Amino acid sequence: MIFNHQQQDLSALSQLSGLTLEPYEIDEQAAPLELALDTVEEADGGISFVFTYARAVFEPRTIERLAAHYLAMLRQLVSRPELPLRDVELLDEPERLQLQRWGAGEHGPWEDVPVHRLVERQARARPDATALIMGDTALSYGELNTRANRLAHRLMALGVRPESRVGLAVERSVEMVVALLGVLKAGGAYVPLDPGYPAERLSFMAADSGICLLLTQARVRERLPAGMRELPTLLLDVQTLEAGRSDDPAVALRGEHLAYVIYTSGSTGQPKGVAVAHGPLGMHILAIGQAYGMTPEDCELQFASINFDGAHERIWTPLAFGSVLMPRDEELWTVERSCEEMRRHGITIACFTPSYLQQLAEGMGEEGRVPSLRSYTVGGEATSRAAYERVMSNLQPPRIINGYGPTEAVITPTIAKAHAGGGFDTAYMPIGSPIGDRRAVVLDSDLNLVPAGMAGELYLGGAG
Repeated sequence: MIFNHQQQDLSALSQLSGLTLEPYEIDEQAAPLELALDTVEEADGGISFVFTYARAVFEPRTIERLAAHYLAMLRQLVSRPELPLRDVELLDEPERLQLQRWGAGEHGPWEDVPVHRLVERQARARPDATALIMGDTALSYGELNTRANRLAHRLMALGVRPESRVGLAVERSVEMVVALLGVLKAGGAYVPLDPGYPAERLSFMAADSGICLLLTQARVRERLPAGMRELPTLLLDVQTLEAGRSDDPAVALRGEHLAYVIYTSGSTGQPKGVAVAHGPLGMHILAIGQAYGMTPEDCELQFASINFDGAHERIWTPLAFGSVLMPRDEELWTVERSCEEMRRHGITIACFTPSYLQQLAEGMGEEGRVPSLRSYTVGGEATSRAAYERVMSNLQPPRIINGYGPTEAVITPTIAKAHAGGGFDTAYMPIGSPIGDRRAVVLDSDLNLVPAGMAGELYLGGAG
């Protein structure tokens, strides 16, 4: 960009004998730069300005907004010359209200209920409906709830209470889902511990989270670090859950009680435990389920490891809304296996990373289409427009949802939906709008709202 200011005083020329002055309009010409602002200061103090821009780079409405903001800045500096630039208000009231509307989620009122209570409701209302499919095993809502209740009562007898952290080092299995639900029912908070992680990382996570009890499997326990094997341990594949108390535990929980602690990948070199409470988690699951339109007719393929926060959204949402949950097993599925399983089980919702979904589209082509599927979800990385178009062309899903959010903001605080026949005109799929009781604003370095189209930092707020 270039800024060019000129002072135009023709008084000396106008005094020359026989000389007549008149304005000369310059025809439209190619812009030498992407953006230029030329201002001319007249002899009487008036100022005119002209923006010249490359049409290949800027849209007319962008330049119109830029001109309006420039005028707003000049007006304020003229009326209040002492005003620091950081305090100049570029936005007019309609713009400010629009940004506030864009950045506001639905403030409810959201029901304040833990996610395991939502699962219990489904078990009471539809006890014989299928809740969980894992390989050749299927559990109804009644069976899943009963097993989790029996485990919860055992955990309570071992001292698990609200705020107790319980480590969960298990392979993908029916026991994994029963354990997640059982810990919450007992009032505890689960801590996922991937058995495949390096011993040093596992030892750090177990010590840092302060787990009081370890839930694992006999085949996994021997692979764990020595320090973890010394913890009080319950082997889920040895314990029988065919007997014992099966009523829903009556544990009093508040919204600020811990639901789980999950560790980030450690971008600073040290994993960081993020504590997620029942209130924000319950709010998010209710809001995201409504946004997805989840129903008892849905069957969801849960693909991600429980060591990633997105997996917990995609476990609790279908179970809270009466859908069928089908977690992937321990094997690394090829794209052919994924398509086969989705067709065989009538999967309607599936969540993948953008790179894996693109592999599905490229590797399977039209053969990768799943007739029952109504929505793919992508998350964890940016989705390019080329990848999106390839998926839409080859797999032809009715909808793709992009979920975005740092772990600290409870899974996916914003989502964007793209439907068949629609799309977006940006290089990457947008991150969308806030979900539930949340706010999202883009601010500059002085924490001022930035106008649409300007770069800034994203701030997330609200109950989530």
